[in-house]
Amino acid sequence: MDNSLLKFFLFIIIVCFAGISSMAQIKKPGLLLGGNLVYNMPKGNFANDYKNGVGAEVSAGLGYGKTYLVGTMGYMYLMDRGTSNTSNTTYKPFKIGIRRYLIGKNLFINADVGKFSIISKDKNTKPSTYTHGFGAGIRLLGIEAALYRDSWKNPNLPGFSNSLQYKLGWNFTL
Repeated sequence: MDNSLLKFFLFIIIVCFAGISSMAQIKKPGLLLGGNLVYNMPKGNFANDYKNGVGAEVSAGLGYGKTYLVGTMGYMYLMDRGTSNTSNTTYKPFKIGIRRYLIGKNLFINADVGKFSIISKDKNTKPSTYTHGFGAGIRLLGIEAALYRDSWKNPNLPGFSNSLQYKLGWNFTL
């Protein structure tokens, strides 16, 4: 066999192995789908007018490595304390945020911002307003549990309304 032909085959083999090893280091995009039941505990001045709340949310996102861009839509029902200036209220948030997995894809932190519409018991829809939140959670075998702090500009009350949310649901992450 000719020496130049041997060098050519050796060059091709090296290029092929280099290409294969570099492809192994490229991370493929990930997909996140999930849903949670939410228990909402109002905090601060917000707790003077509302007892608690329940709701549900669905999430979907795309990620690269351990970081995901996530969109969330929800439906929350807040029960009032019977004061004269409040009534049972429903709010529907739509948020976009970042989720970062810390240990494998089991422990995560999350932060999001968005808008929501609020509807009081008398079906009076208020204009949508700003909301933001952050939290942390754990995911094992597709089950997700998280603790969040949620804040939003309540058009019925002065300032921001804050709540602590306990979330439990499922999460499918690739």
